[in-house]
Amino acid sequence: MSDDTTCTTMKCDRPADGWFVCPTCAAILTQTLAEIPWMLDELDTVLTQQTKYVDTSAGKSSETPMMFNVKASDTRAALVNEIQNAARLVADANGWTLNYRTPTECAIWLERSISAIRLHPLGGQMFDDINAWFGASMWVIDRPAQRQFLGDCAVDPDGAACGGRIYGRDGKPEASCNTCGGVYQADAVRAELLEQLEDRLCTASEIARLSTYLGLVSDREQVRKRINQWSKRGQIKSHGSERFKFGEVYPRLVVDDSRRRSA
Repeated sequence: MSDDTTCTTMKCDRPADGWFVCPTCAAILTQTLAEIPWMLDELDTVLTQQTKYVDTSAGKSSETPMMFNVKASDTRAALVNEIQNAARLVADANGWTLNYRTPTECAIWLERSISAIRLHPLGGQMFDDINAWFGASMWVIDRPAQRQFLGDCAVDPDGAACGGRIYGRDGKPEASCNTCGGVYQADAVRAELLEQLEDRLCTASEIARLSTYLGLVSDREQVRKRINQWSKRGQIKSHGSERFKFGEVYPRLVVDDSRRRSA
């Protein structure tokens, strides 16, 4: 392979310096692979209808009556299929043995094998397919939710351990447990969560996920991109492995969100 190769991903024509995938696309794919474990968890949440969506396909709003979300199931299966296909191609090309047990472990393995993907003749196709289904997954999980998961219920009304989940609804001051029916003040639950998160190190995607039920109007993808832009510009500090202190980033997001609301 010559040193003047061009990146083989669909929408890129940057120099690849003897590789099949350029450094820029490799960095994008690395970020995507790092976020796939989170994405699979999100799709599982939608799949089991812990997050319910409004169906407007019939011309009026009606809650989807199915026991599981077919779109989430199909999208998750396609995403898992793409990362597993990529892992097999990379392993076969290098004589490696695959020993992952779950799709999450497969994504982690691929992230650590990014150089092997760049050197693979089908590396550009892997980039296109994985990112395409990751984007499709983002659309599935970011549809407007009727209710928002706020945390775990500690006790039921009688003071016994519950273990249920607390859900709130957009614009409603109260939240309730889906198991014992205990009622909470949604703002108080959010405030307690913010206090617990103050010093926690999170990825941009994890912060974007939390923003869904912490009052920001921007969607997850917008928040994730905003955090990554601030990091590249040196406006926020990364604490290793592209992780950020929640208490340093969230107040900035609130100010930015307020500015966008008034624009």
